[in-house]
Amino acid sequence: MQYYHVNVWEMGLDSDVDCTTAEVRLCSVLAWQLPPDSRVRRAMSPAAAYDASALLLRQIEYDVRHLHWSLGEDARRKANEPEPLTLRGEEAEHRRAEERADMAAAELARTFGLNI
Repeated sequence: MQYYHVNVWEMGLDSDVDCTTAEVRLCSVLAWQLPPDSRVRRAMSPAAAYDASALLLRQIEYDVRHLHWSLGEDARRKANEPEPLTLRGEEAEHRRAEERADMAAAELARTFGLNI
């Protein structure tokens, strides 16, 4: 409703009947096109909610901290090097990507009869 002003309850999409109507197809197309900052997309992938501005600000903040570190005594000792800030959802997204890569590798190995 926030973006398209479509009331799914009035369309009858909450029923247990498994049918594909024009309304169901319309809602699925609209859902696919929801912007990254929508509540549904953020719930599915919190890391995807950050736009380029947020990512660039994070990089600038990290670069400034790293520059400050590089001019200090810690850099000469190679200790306490700063880490980039982790945004909400990034670690979970990274774990899911690793799991998908592992499953793809296992499937490929099975296809070629390899043991990994």
